[in-house]
Amino acid sequence: MRKDIRHDSFWYYLSSATGHLNLLTTTTVLQHAPKVVQKAGIGALLVDQLSPAGGTVADY
Repeated sequence: MRKDIRHDSFWYYLSSATGHLNLLTTTTVLQHAPKVVQKAGIGALLVDQLSPAGGTVADY
């Protein structure tokens, strides 16, 4: 955690909420995307390299 951001500041809460949203999004993609991709018959995916789950789903 960054030491230059006060724990009671707006930026602290924003970064905490953003981290939680990223975790929730990644979890949802990892749980559901492989089945959806397989059911749709998709043979290849173009994913953002910064997407934590994108490469895993594409490799599946």
